[in-house]
Amino acid sequence: MCRLRRVRSPLRVRRERVRVRVRAFVSCSRQDPHPGPLSAYRAREKELRVFDQIRHTILSELSDLNDVASVTRVTMRLLFAGILGAALGFNREKHGKSAGLRTHVLVALGAAVFAMTPQLAGATPGDMTRVVQGLVVGIGFLGAGAIVKGDKPGEISGLTTAAGIWMTAAIGMTVGYGREMTAVLSTIFAMVALAVIPHVAPKNKHSIDE
Repeated sequence: MCRLRRVRSPLRVRRERVRVRVRAFVSCSRQDPHPGPLSAYRAREKELRVFDQIRHTILSELSDLNDVASVTRVTMRLLFAGILGAALGFNREKHGKSAGLRTHVLVALGAAVFAMTPQLAGATPGDMTRVVQGLVVGIGFLGAGAIVKGDKPGEISGLTTAAGIWMTAAIGMTVGYGREMTAVLSTIFAMVALAVIPHVAPKNKHSIDE
């Protein structure tokens, strides 16, 4: 009996090894129909997964305007801001001022975008207040660049142009909030002030700006 056990023991070990190898081969074949370390099938599947991730990322980045209503709303606000800013800029351009048509249009469009984007993104009223504060302060630096002090004492030019830039930013911001008619009415009052007041009010001798 001891001799039989000694003879069969190596055979049993070999059979167990063969069974383990067969099971491992069958399991790998079921998991991957094309076995291999870097087969063409696996490479193609990996490329498709990468392209799918890129496509989904691009679509998610362009999903802020996902319906006709959103596109129409944004287009209308930007168009209104550009037209109203051009109306004020044309007056400054006609008088030969440094801040003319293009400057006022860009200021109005920029203010509208700054006000519109957080609102459409769902910002809270507190966040919108901080946006307005930053916009008012920032546009003040732009308007300050249009003010020039002359050689004579008290001679200052560019005050009306700076005020026009500040008003244009306010109008663009109003359009960005979706208050188009308020912005139109504000533009009318600003145009009246630029066109009528110089002919009615006495001119300041210390200012050379109209």
